[in-house]
Amino acid sequence: MALILLSQYYEARGSYVGGAKATAPIQLRKICSPIGNAVLHFFAYLLVAIYAVPIALVVLFSFAPAASIGIEVIPSSLTLKNYARVFTEGTAFLPFFNSIVMSLAAVSAALVVTLFAVPVILGRRSWLTRLLDITFFLPWVVPSILLAVGLIVTFDTPNPLVGNAVLLGGYWLLPIGYAIVALPLMVRFLRAAFVGIDPAYNEAARSMGATGLYRYRRIILPIVAPTVILVAGMAFNDLLSEYPLSAFLYNVNNKPLPIAIVDSSLSVDPEQAALNLVYVTLIMAFSLAIILLAERIGLGKGPETTTL
Repeated sequence: MALILLSQYYEARGSYVGGAKATAPIQLRKICSPIGNAVLHFFAYLLVAIYAVPIALVVLFSFAPAASIGIEVIPSSLTLKNYARVFTEGTAFLPFFNSIVMSLAAVSAALVVTLFAVPVILGRRSWLTRLLDITFFLPWVVPSILLAVGLIVTFDTPNPLVGNAVLLGGYWLLPIGYAIVALPLMVRFLRAAFVGIDPAYNEAARSMGATGLYRYRRIILPIVAPTVILVAGMAFNDLLSEYPLSAFLYNVNNKPLPIAIVDSSLSVDPEQAALNLVYVTLIMAFSLAIILLAERIGLGKGPETTTL
């Protein structure tokens, strides 16, 4: 929390708007020294191997028969049986589906809160907005286990915040916890994105008679759209593998993927080990797809320059 407060203090002291007037492509620099070039490439390829080999083995063994997992160094045969089981058996596919649905709901809710709260925090500096700003970062300070216990204690009896409903044991308590966990990441990155907006855009729109809501919709949102998309993808990927919160708040109706992976890891059945490899491969593939899609959608986004 001290580091967060310190970073906010330095942000508030200065302006961090980019000063470039025109975009310039990154220029590649050639290493003139043959020895330096060879050493640098050696370590670069070594790092690639260190990162890629474990991932490649996980993906490869996800296509292997269950009997060969943990026995063979390289699978002697490949099959689609493991993937077919995940996508055709309801008990195997349901945790993956639950995690996707709950993560999407949590990210959407957290994004709505963040896009409303961050402009308010930055626009009206007072003790109340500073307190609100700090509150959003509490999930980074409080361990997930304590956060889960707090949610259990708060919603195990009728609570007026949710219409006097009891959420403990229901479907929505875990997505609410996911949304709370996602808020610090979204607020931190989008806060930096809003701070970096050139105030000249807003001033020009105001001088031409644009209302606050119109300026926010046509000027501010297009500028921060790439950050919004990328941060939403990052938060979604994190929630797919969120275990401590899931272990405390899930029930039979919304069992998430991390719980299914742990349950399979504790089983002596080799078929469960095969399912785990498929789950991990699907998480990696889905995360990569989300990141690539976010970058693709966010590429070239910016303020509309034709007319206000």
